[in-house]
Amino acid sequence: NKISDIYEKIKKEDELFVPFNSDVIDEKYSLCVRLETDEENETEILRDRVFALLDEDERKLLCDRYELEKSISEIADESGITENTVYQRLYRLRIKTKMLVKSCFDE
Repeated sequence: NKISDIYEKIKKEDELFVPFNSDVIDEKYSLCVRLETDEENETEILRDRVFALLDEDERKLLCDRYELEKSISEIADESGITENTVYQRLYRLRIKTKMLVKSCFDE
């Protein structure tokens, strides 16, 4: 499903570009999986809550990369920024979304 696909893409990019604690990510993912198995609608609500906390540029970047599956170079060209800037923004955005998901579970 969509959440699982996005998680795998984020995890793969994290492994390639930035060291991270996979236990923490896997724990959060397992929470997402349990949430999905409980009720698919709750996952959509969680996604919508997290998206509502992001600004328009951040939502566009996530959608371009993970829903439209645009390459880093395509995003850079369309945005008029360097590929390194796109990598950095995606990295920071992944951190931010992980923290937002955690805060949603803590509520």
